[in-house]
Amino acid sequence: MSALRYKDEEERLFKVGVYLRLSQEDKIKKEAESNSIENQRKIIKNYIDNSDELVLINEYVDDGYTGTNFDRPSFQELLNDIKNKRIDTIIVKDLSRFGRNYIEVGKFLEETFPTLRVRFISIIDKIDSFKDSESSSSMLVNFKNLLNDEYCRDISKKTRAALNTRKKKGDYVAGIVPFGYKRDSENSYHLVIDEEPAKLIKLIFELAKDGKGTLEISNYLNDRSIPTSLQYKKELGLKCGHQNISYEDVDNLKWSPTAVATILRNEVYLGHTVQNKYSHISYKIHRCQKNQKEKWTKVENTHEPLVSEEDFNYINERLFTKIIRVRKNYEHALFSGFLICNDCERGFHYIKSKVLKDGSRNSYYMCGSNNINKDSCSSHIIHEDKLKQLVIKAINKQIKLVTKLNNEINIISNNKKTSIKVDVLNSRKENILDNIDKKMKLKQELYTDWKENIISFDDYKEYTKSYSDEIENERKVLSIIDEELNEISNIPNYHKDLIETFNNKDLITNLTRDILFDFIDHIIIYENNKIEIIFKYSDIYKNLSKYVKENNDFLIRNDKNVDFKG
Repeated sequence: MSALRYKDEEERLFKVGVYLRLSQEDKIKKEAESNSIENQRKIIKNYIDNSDELVLINEYVDDGYTGTNFDRPSFQELLNDIKNKRIDTIIVKDLSRFGRNYIEVGKFLEETFPTLRVRFISIIDKIDSFKDSESSSSMLVNFKNLLNDEYCRDISKKTRAALNTRKKKGDYVAGIVPFGYKRDSENSYHLVIDEEPAKLIKLIFELAKDGKGTLEISNYLNDRSIPTSLQYKKELGLKCGHQNISYEDVDNLKWSPTAVATILRNEVYLGHTVQNKYSHISYKIHRCQKNQKEKWTKVENTHEPLVSEEDFNYINERLFTKIIRVRKNYEHALFSGFLICNDCERGFHYIKSKVLKDGSRNSYYMCGSNNINKDSCSSHIIHEDKLKQLVIKAINKQIKLVTKLNNEINIISNNKKTSIKVDVLNSRKENILDNIDKKMKLKQELYTDWKENIISFDDYKEYTKSYSDEIENERKVLSIIDEELNEISNIPNYHKDLIETFNNKDLITNLTRDILFDFIDHIIIYENNKIEIIFKYSDIYKNLSKYVKENNDFLIRNDKNVDFKG
């Protein structure tokens, strides 16, 4: 096929756009010098100087951009100049500088440029679509494009593997540093506190700990004209890009509830490094997708925290684990997020009645399904005052029960008979271990007896099985004894949270959300104002009650059989 020619083109001058590109990966490779922007420029300039038909119009440089896609600022500018007929010729050093996406490069060379009557020259590859139209679509060119594509796939795989290794070590490899931190000058993969923004992070956590919600905190910051994280970074000349916000729009930003919530939920402020939350769809598609939590990489205690774990958990439980309906005056519906319908298992809506004759209004909760569709579930309606009375009564009863339980545990722990029980269990454990050891030796001797024809093979199998069964039973008993010993030694730690929450608390007369969070997991609402309260640590309470009963039975059984002296 002959070269594509237009009228009088043999004598025309071609308006050249020089395209130069270097990716971040290219910069660290051995061939970085040969692919450098300056070296590309030198080769192309020499090529143009030796031609009488090429006139340099403009140079387009994408420094630090991948070749796997064409979403590059200077390349887009080049395309725009082609459409506006400012240039009609593109010159690159080689095909890899133009791009490393096999499909996209082929589409440009074989469809887009011929359609727009654009001359394409790749110097190293000896491609010139004007002098030889087949030079840009030959099998060799397609093979080179495929190799360039595969090169990117390989580099992406190796880079991802190297980054994952660093992430597992706890190295911080993300491009943008969390607000409140900066990179360590001696180790760029380590975070250190950035004092000024860290003060603001601590303030946000303090406001949340004091009971303020995300909307109230964001308004507090905006009312005092406190700069956002992006504004702070822009002021210092740091990278402050965001996929939905242009550099110019950063100045007009305000604190939002979402921004505050993102800070309060971020475990980086606990001193932990959590990465791999997002990943690129592929080495060609750089759009991010959110990964499932099990794919995240979390390494604890990698840098200095800005908030204690206790405060972090306290804040996150109260702000984000319950659905909270916030009123205009920042008050929360008292039981919002705690109530569950027994029939449809949906949450409850908080409702206020119309103003009554005395100027008051009744507050009540209604099944969420019924509130939307009357036929989907019954109302299960319960008045807030009635619910308060029931919950206060139940919490006070639980306080008394746990206080009594704790006293009984202390009596058991300090009783001499308990230490005797430990001695008895340890003695039984030693006897069982001795029995197991003896039976293991007898099993070994059986093999010798069989080999020396003292016993038959059938007897050998029968005796061996018998000893194996006995050893297995002994081990089961041993496991039970170990569980009992562990239970006795670990009881103080096991019931610590339960006791700290309930023990010796003053009986409550007024109910708050903080009290609900401290004591209650959720409340199931039945018909006719019947409720079931699921307390926190209920499983621990049941296990401790069982422990107290079993040990009291032990103490009673041994009361007349044990003689204590001194």
